[in-house]
Amino acid sequence: LGNQWTMFTEYIQLDPDHRQNSDQYTVKSGQIIEGTLEYNAETDSYLVSERNTETGQISSQVVPCQDGTQYRTPYVVYEKTFACNCYPPDEILTFYDIYAECDGTDCTNEIEWTPRIMDSNCRMKAQFQDQTSISITWKIDEESNYENMSISDLFHLNYSKGWTMARISPKLASP
Repeated sequence: LGNQWTMFTEYIQLDPDHRQNSDQYTVKSGQIIEGTLEYNAETDSYLVSERNTETGQISSQVVPCQDGTQYRTPYVVYEKTFACNCYPPDEILTFYDIYAECDGTDCTNEIEWTPRIMDSNCRMKAQFQDQTSISITWKIDEESNYENMSISDLFHLNYSKGWTMARISPKLASP
């Protein structure tokens, strides 16, 4: 978000279109964030949460299942489009100790990871070390289509969608 990194959970439903985020909290480079996705059969919903292991800060939300649908496709996402020199200088973000259960049974090794790049920028790519470790890498010294955009233009590029803007606009208006 400009000059800082944040953690939050995001739920994206494609049909019908619905998106929601949990509260955002500032994190520092190098801090470890644990994420969980837990199904609750009693409420037919998921608790989606992240916890900063250094500070204990938690960001979470409850996502009701859509007509009883249980979600079984995991995604690892690193998003928002900026000039390459705006990304962290270590050029890597690693998700590790990935563990999945399906109907109460470990199904981690059944996940079929597939790298996909939605917006090719800064030579970002996903690298799979094994079933439990995924790294996303980039190059900060690359040129991109966003190098000459102002911070304001980049902000609007990344956050101008109605659901996102509605969530952060009140924060922008605060003194």
